[in-house]
Amino acid sequence: MNVLDFDYMLGLVPILLSYLPLTLEMAAAGMALALVLACGLAVIRVLKIPGLNAATMLFISFFRGTPCWCSSSCSITACPSYWTS
Repeated sequence: MNVLDFDYMLGLVPILLSYLPLTLEMAAAGMALALVLACGLAVIRVLKIPGLNAATMLFISFFRGTPCWCSSSCSITACPSYWTS
């Protein structure tokens, strides 16, 4: 009994490679957005802006205290319902 169909998997390689530029663009955009967000939060924390500093501390403690899959699935589940209502 053959568990893996290597011919089928090799046939998928060109299709998967055609999506590589899109994947790299999305990764670069996410890293750029994360860098901007991190720098903004760091500036708020250093300057100790009263209202924003507390919100920043809450944001940071939430993402530090929850597993990555938990916070991302919560965001993915909550955001579309928030935007459509």
